Amino acid sequence: MADFVIELHRQTAFIAAVLGGFATAFLGALVAMDRGSRSGTWAIGFATASAAAFVVTTFSATVVMLDLSRDGITTFDFSQWQPSTYRAKWIADICLSIGMFSLLLSLTFSGWVRSTATGIVTTAIGGAGLIVLGIVAAGTL
Repeated sequence: MADFVIELHRQTAFIAAVLGGFATAFLGALVAMDRGSRSGTWAIGFATASAAAFVVTTFSATVVMLDLSRDGITTFDFSQWQPSTYRAKWIADICLSIGMFSLLLSLTFSGWVRSTATGIVTTAIGGAGLIVLGIVAAGTL
């Protein structure tokens, strides 16, 4: 249990880095594919927000991990945390959520760039993913 707090932030940084890479690659594909459609603009915007949020998450979670390691803190007793570490934790948590929701929204809008049929499919699947993510996120509040 002692290393759980540090390992949690290590995994958060890793997951955000992987998803950030995917969001960036997806953004590149959308920019190359879009011909100025409104749905393409929204998909590109959400992919950009997602990639940026995941970069911030990766950095913030790494800062938390390093600060906790340096200070020898192994619990979620936030009264022991430095204010800057606690702030970085909240930034990482908020940006991870923004990144996940933005990535799903980008995927939801992306199909409309190709065709109406593809747009309906991506909207249905992306919408279901957003609902499930919202349920999971609401359970952690």
